[in-house]
Amino acid sequence: YVASTMDVRVGDLIMTSGLGLKFPIGYPVGVVTNVTYLAGQRFAQITVTPSAKLNQSRQVLLVWLTQSKFNKEVKKILTKKDDKKSS
Repeated sequence: YVASTMDVRVGDLIMTSGLGLKFPIGYPVGVVTNVTYLAGQRFAQITVTPSAKLNQSRQVLLVWLTQSKFNKEVKKILTKKDDKKSS
């Protein structure tokens, strides 16, 4: 569920933000296949088709940044978002 004020459209690529410090920034999650706005609800329901071929994968390799580089990247992305909001 996503806030109904968000601009999410079918075909949008969903990527990890890195904010939870569990996944790297910019890792592709999937593509939006359906967006349903429910009247009177604060959230829209978003359906995403995974990017990974989960039924074909046997092994996965994730390459992680060091913690300090990871934190710098998160701060850089957040600063860019804040700059866009203020302009």
